[in-house]
Amino acid sequence: MLRALNLILLSLAVLAVSQDLNLAAVKQAFDAASAQIRHFLGPNFFAECVTEGHVHDLVNRTAAISEFLQPTPPAGSDAHRYIFLLFNQPTGFNAQTLVTPTTPITLFNISAFAEATGLGNPIAGTFMLVAPDPTET
Repeated sequence: MLRALNLILLSLAVLAVSQDLNLAAVKQAFDAASAQIRHFLGPNFFAECVTEGHVHDLVNRTAAISEFLQPTPPAGSDAHRYIFLLFNQPTGFNAQTLVTPTTPITLFNISAFAEATGLGNPIAGTFMLVAPDPTET
């Protein structure tokens, strides 16, 4: 699944390659019964090995703020939406303390977080639907 995340983020990063920007990536679940859940928050992504207009990898050499969580909707629920957003990362973002590795992942409001930390609007995004494992009851 981490490879799939990298491929999704890589496809989004193509938009920012020519700008040589640091990027912040977010994955969030929107259909959880309790609230919006942060499944990943990672700063300092950048495109690496750009040759002849091709991006070969999207990398980050720092720890994630929120480590990647596998999408696992509960048995019996409908498919859940998971969004992936990519932001231009502003200078000073790494010093933000609004979300840390110990901050609860529930009740995460990406709009409020982006505004408070200066991320602004996403530069790219996509989503996927993940259904529960049909063999589980």
